[in-house]
Amino acid sequence: MTNIPNMKSDEFRTILLVTSEMKEIGLDEVKNRLKHIDKMLESFEPPPAGDEFLLIVAKGKPNTWFQLDSDLINVGRAESSDIVIQSSKVSRNHCHISKDNNGWSIIDDNSKNGVFVNGKKMKKRILCEGDIIRIGTIELIYINNRKPEFM
Repeated sequence: MTNIPNMKSDEFRTILLVTSEMKEIGLDEVKNRLKHIDKMLESFEPPPAGDEFLLIVAKGKPNTWFQLDSDLINVGRAESSDIVIQSSKVSRNHCHISKDNNGWSIIDDNSKNGVFVNGKKMKKRILCEGDIIRIGTIELIYINNRKPEFM
């Protein structure tokens, strides 16, 4: 059983899992990130039919949608990668995104320059709606396009 402490509404925090530790971020930070994404999407086509996507952003502008339709997506400079990023700041096999029972996770494959999620360098992280992943100069934004079951 998990004990949830009583909180006042102004003390609300979203808990995110980061590798083996828990980090707290304020609700305002999450709201600001989602507002930023919504503004970016105002002038871009909606995602195609499907459940979960990465929005690929280059030079601060949405470039294309990548549907997460297999359990393993490789990201890197290698031509055999599912998402190829041609940049000297990206390793040939930079990272991978995998799906398990907990959802999608991003895992750094010992890249030279690392993987940043919401501005913080990570080795492994479970992805949450609106997470902004930076690899080299490219951003990948995780978008869950499913309607919640209670709607």
